[in-house]
Amino acid sequence: MSLLQHAKTELELIGAFSEDGDFYGGMTGKAVMELIEVFTNQGHSGMSAPLVIDLFSKLANYEPLQPITGKDEEWTLLDYDDDVKYQNKRDSGLFKDANDRVAYVNALIKRCPDGTCWSGPLYMTREDAINNTNMIRSSLEIKEFPFTPKTFYIDVLEEEVKPDDWIMWVKDPKQLDEVWEYYKKPEFLI
Repeated sequence: MSLLQHAKTELELIGAFSEDGDFYGGMTGKAVMELIEVFTNQGHSGMSAPLVIDLFSKLANYEPLQPITGKDEEWTLLDYDDDVKYQNKRDSGLFKDANDRVAYVNALIKRCPDGTCWSGPLYMTREDAINNTNMIRSSLEIKEFPFTPKTFYIDVLEEEVKPDDWIMWVKDPKQLDEVWEYYKKPEFLI
């Protein structure tokens, strides 16, 4: 089976061409097939195909191909009244404040037992979640440049405390050890 046939079959199975089965009115299947056709027509080998797929995926997701240097030309001035003053041009998830501290907003993502993921505050224990203490923000300060943005998925436990009101806390604090090798550890955890 050719790549075109494979792609079409798989997209049909998920309803990507159907107005009812696709949240873009059936346009997702068409858009993906156009990309697959271009890729197929380029005639890639087993060596070039993975390279092109990897580069395209990173660029289509606005990811940098090389580490962020922190040089002045990589930043754009923001017009806010708060402490955030600059946003990185190469990775929009990096922000620099007036004191030149740089934080990556996608440093931590909470992963629930069912596999769903959320950004937002991460609490160390159930009691912390209830009392709103020992909270780690999903945005963490980087240690140094050059810097390659990295997101850590932290497993959490969850509990519905009221209808549609959930609390979440770290399942295994040891998962954070690798995070603190990469990002600065918040002072309350030191």
